[in-house]
Amino acid sequence: MKTLKDNTKSGLTQKRTGGLLPVLIAILVSASFSLISADSAQAQSQRCGDRVRTELERTTQILENVRDKIVSISNTVTPAQLDRARSLLTIAATVQEEAIKNCRAGHPLLAMRLTKEARDKAHAALGAVNTRDENESVVVRHLEKTDELLARVREHADGPPPPEVRARFERALEMQRRAWELYRSGNPLMALKLTREVDRTVRDLVRNARMDERLGKSLERQYENISNRLANLRDEIADCDNPQSAELLKKAEDALKQARELYANEHFQQAKTALRLAGELGHKAQALCGIQDRAGRRLETLTRRAARLEEQAVDNQQALKLIHAAQSNLSDAEGLIADGLVRAATGQIKAAEMLLRQAQRALGK
Repeated sequence: MKTLKDNTKSGLTQKRTGGLLPVLIAILVSASFSLISADSAQAQSQRCGDRVRTELERTTQILENVRDKIVSISNTVTPAQLDRARSLLTIAATVQEEAIKNCRAGHPLLAMRLTKEARDKAHAALGAVNTRDENESVVVRHLEKTDELLARVREHADGPPPPEVRARFERALEMQRRAWELYRSGNPLMALKLTREVDRTVRDLVRNARMDERLGKSLERQYENISNRLANLRDEIADCDNPQSAELLKKAEDALKQARELYANEHFQQAKTALRLAGELGHKAQALCGIQDRAGRRLETLTRRAARLEEQAVDNQQALKLIHAAQSNLSDAEGLIADGLVRAATGQIKAAEMLLRQAQRALGK
């Protein structure tokens, strides 16, 4: 006579005939997943961080996928393998529950660590029934890496991105969702190809954003310099007899205004072009009046005079001190002229001229 224990053992050994075992496994594991799904929905409303919530949801999907695979091959493995897989998957479900609880309790770092531990246990459950394909593991790692990259970019975004950047990022998110769907539907190679494309797209967006940030800072400095230069130039050409000079200055100021508007809309390359045009038009307006040339010629004359006086004042410390101060003014004037700030340069030139007169008096000349 067979006992109840004998009948149970017989049922386990007759795994290839189907029976109730797969159903029992599904009921046992799905009970845990019902709780996980409910907890995950509640976690969505908690302040745990979008990235952590995304990882929790991803782990839940992975656990469900692993459960389905184990159930589907339960008639093709030994009872020992099945028990081991079921035990690991139950542990994974328990760890995931703890991760969700910690998310709700406001412990995001611990929640992240636990959900990744749950994911590892789920992968180990597949390995227990020899269904963990190494290629499939590679695909999962790539999918998870891309998920993390997307989450980091979203977390560190500084304000709303430009429309074209936002559109590309949203397309990347949709492609990543499609990659996971392909993986879950049994197309790991297609999923791998798509998630790699997402990775390249997002990294390209990040690289361009960093370039735009550097360019933006450079444009701010250029805008300030050109704005000051045009403001000084307007005073300098007020008495100019050439009407074309004023017309060119007006065009330069219009280009500067356009550059400011382009920069405000984050069209950095176009703003750079407009700034360059404003600077070039300002130089042309200045050249038509000969202002810069006159200042340059005066600078050369005083530089030669300072050199001659310095030779004559070898033993006269008072005169040397005045000459060196004048030379410092002339050096500053040279830099200002190079920057197109002729009015400011003229002030330095006048100061140098006064110092050189004082030096001449100190020399008795």
